Amino acid sequence: MENNKVLVSVYCLAYNHEKYIRDCLEGFVKQKTNFKFEVIVHDDASTDRTAEIIMEYAAKYPDIIKPILQKENQYSKGALITLGIILPKCKGKYIAVCEGDDYWICDTKLQQQADIMEEHPDYVACVHANKVIDYLNNTETINARYDQNQVVNTVDVLSPMVPIFHTTSIFYKKQIINERPDFFKDTWDYADLVYFALCGKIYYINKVMSVYRTLTPGSWTMRTREKKNRKVELGFQKYHVVFLRAVDEYFGFKYHELIDRNILNFEYQVWRVEPELKLLLNPRLYKLGCWRSVKMIFRCLFSFKYE
Repeated sequence: MENNKVLVSVYCLAYNHEKYIRDCLEGFVKQKTNFKFEVIVHDDASTDRTAEIIMEYAAKYPDIIKPILQKENQYSKGALITLGIILPKCKGKYIAVCEGDDYWICDTKLQQQADIMEEHPDYVACVHANKVIDYLNNTETINARYDQNQVVNTVDVLSPMVPIFHTTSIFYKKQIINERPDFFKDTWDYADLVYFALCGKIYYINKVMSVYRTLTPGSWTMRTREKKNRKVELGFQKYHVVFLRAVDEYFGFKYHELIDRNILNFEYQVWRVEPELKLLLNPRLYKLGCWRSVKMIFRCLFSFKYE
């Protein structure tokens, strides 16, 4: 498999990750492969030393680390960072993902995933188990969906409201993203997994090869917990509803019951924040189940606000 052509492009989103970015970059440069790979590291105008550390690694590993350093924050401008800025620069047949506050702990991760994908052309993606570090609650858990290597059950991907595999494990064919439908505006782990599962087979490796940090200071998961950012989270929940309805239609309502159940869960999250009397006339409210329906009825009647 060894040649001068890039087989795998890794992309990394970084913003104010000074405390974590070295772990992330070390995980990249320690990969042992018989093919060429590149790492596109996008820093979104960090205000700490993140960009400086990225440039340090780019100077030391110029054949691997390819930095994109923004002067102005692109996320705040609504830019499609992954699809509009990063993916057009990726040369690889496959894409792997790891954000700047996460990291890989297996130096053959890319090789293992690439070997599986090359051996099975009908696979569209490959994922694996990972460790989750919760900084807020000071806990560590293992996220392992299955107890053996296997093809992922499409129903398992469509059933939960949260991704069953974390971003740090995702490895997929770039062609799949290039062929995305118009409603697939940008990539994030939940949308990616849903789309991949409906396009083809996803293979799961039952081995912990990465660490996903959650609720770190300044992270997306922490920021959306803050009251001032609830509008951002609310908008994200609403976008999930729109996205899933488009997915359901695009794939001919093949998994309508599962997808609609997921849509209802996201609608519930929106209704909790925006209770309105007119919701009492919405028949979907009464599909939530007895306890959640009763809670929402009281919220609507007494205009309770989510705190």
